[in-house]
Amino acid sequence: MKYTNVQSENEEKIKDIWSKMDFSTLTKADDVDLKKIEGMLSLRYNVLAGSELYLEKYTCICGKLLQSSDLIETALNNGHDPSFVLHTLLGNKYILNKPRTVRCSDCGTDSSKPLMYGQNGCYLCPKL
Repeated sequence: MKYTNVQSENEEKIKDIWSKMDFSTLTKADDVDLKKIEGMLSLRYNVLAGSELYLEKYTCICGKLLQSSDLIETALNNGHDPSFVLHTLLGNKYILNKPRTVRCSDCGTDSSKPLMYGQNGCYLCPKL
C-alpha cells in the first residue's frame, strides 16, 4: 500500500477519540525504543525524538512487555514498505484503523489479541 492512497479521516473525529483514550492501558515508547525504530527505518539519529508512540500494554508469554518497536518490526515483517511506515509516523494524514496483533521481537510469538496503538493524536487504532 502507498501512503498517498491512504484516506485521511476527519481531524476532529480522531482528536475526539484520542482525548477519550485511557493512557493507563498503553505503553509509551521511550528513547531506547524510538532509537530502535529509527534504526529499523534507516533514519538519522533523533528524527523521532519526542514522538509519542503508544501501544496497548501486553506482556508476551516470554515475559517481555511489548513496545512500539515490536509493532513496527511486525509491520515491516508483514510486508509494509519502510517508507509507508515512516510516512504513517511523520505524515499529515489522520488515520483511524483497527487494532493489530503484534509479534514479540524476543521470541517471535504473536500477541493473543489485537492491540491498540496510536501516535500523537494523528493515527489511532482503538477498540471502538
